[in-house]
Amino acid sequence: MNISAFWREISDASFIVKGYLTFQVLEKIKRHDNTPPMPLLEAHLGGFLFLYEVSFCVIACQGHGKPIFLSGLTVHIQPGQLLCVVYCNLLFIFIIKFKMKLQFSSYIPHIALQPYVEAIGYAHMQTGNGEEQQRIDLFPTGYSVLNFTLCEPCRLVDTGKSKNLDRFNFAGQMSKHQFLVASKISMVFVLFRPYGAYRLLGIPQNSLKNECPPLSSLLGSQIIELTNRMEDQADNHLAVLQLLQEWLLKQLDQNSNRPTDRISFVCQKIMQHRGALPILELNRLSCMSKRSMEQHFKEQVGLSPKTFSRIIRFNLVYKQIQNMQHGDWMNIVEHFDYFDQSHFIHEFRNFFGYTPSQNHLSTQNISRQVSSIIFD
Repeated sequence: MNISAFWREISDASFIVKGYLTFQVLEKIKRHDNTPPMPLLEAHLGGFLFLYEVSFCVIACQGHGKPIFLSGLTVHIQPGQLLCVVYCNLLFIFIIKFKMKLQFSSYIPHIALQPYVEAIGYAHMQTGNGEEQQRIDLFPTGYSVLNFTLCEPCRLVDTGKSKNLDRFNFAGQMSKHQFLVASKISMVFVLFRPYGAYRLLGIPQNSLKNECPPLSSLLGSQIIELTNRMEDQADNHLAVLQLLQEWLLKQLDQNSNRPTDRISFVCQKIMQHRGALPILELNRLSCMSKRSMEQHFKEQVGLSPKTFSRIIRFNLVYKQIQNMQHGDWMNIVEHFDYFDQSHFIHEFRNFFGYTPSQNHLSTQNISRQVSSIIFD
């Protein structure tokens, strides 16, 4: 086995392994080219990565970011990860514990819903053993979401306050970082365009910012039948998505008296100009006064035009950072019209929960997938 093949196998795995072996350990593996052929990489649902077959365990320890010395070999591991080093017939074997695995599928909605719904989809995340609680970061995208949980509910944490989420809930517009706590998440979702929830649900959005109430508290008994039918099909996410879409088509007819054309136009202009269009220019283009536009925008979108613009800019910045090899923050400050670097870092942290240079610490982030649907 050569080293390049070893790393190629690792990079081809569909998991991000936080942790690495130093050159000494690689050399130890390299010196055993004559070992019998065995599968190098085998992923198990239990959440562990196995290199060769495990025989005799020498050490297992919880990582705290400090090197561990084993018979002259140095192994570096990241905080919160479990590393087991196993030795059998002079063969080094190691096991690295996985974080949550994410399965994320999105589908194009019915053509009649497309002006108001960006996507419908399915998300599934689970820890290695299905029991350990994990933090799943959320950041604002400018879009609201209708969720139906197929398994046990999770907890939403906002500024230190935690609450259990209802199985069928509506997540209004976010204006700051939040996170979920769960060992497993399995849900179907409807990703509304900024004004789409107002049009299809018939609910003013201005009181739902940073809230995630049960849908029953917003729509009452009219969703009891839908909820019961979805619960009966909870083991088949495609069937649940079909039920949701059929229900949304009925909602489209029932709420036809809620026009969104003018606010849709404003949202389109904000996104076309990367959130940099001045409010006065938006007033001119939409033929609306500042007060009228602010009032209607908050009612239909749930945010002010200024906050929505900031969120659109942040998502585009985040997309660029994901594609950068080195953090050239001043280039981003200039390119996206931030006042200065301090302003950029402060706003990024408010939305993302970490500074730009710490963005890699958000390893479990479901909003990353949502943002990629919208801004790719």
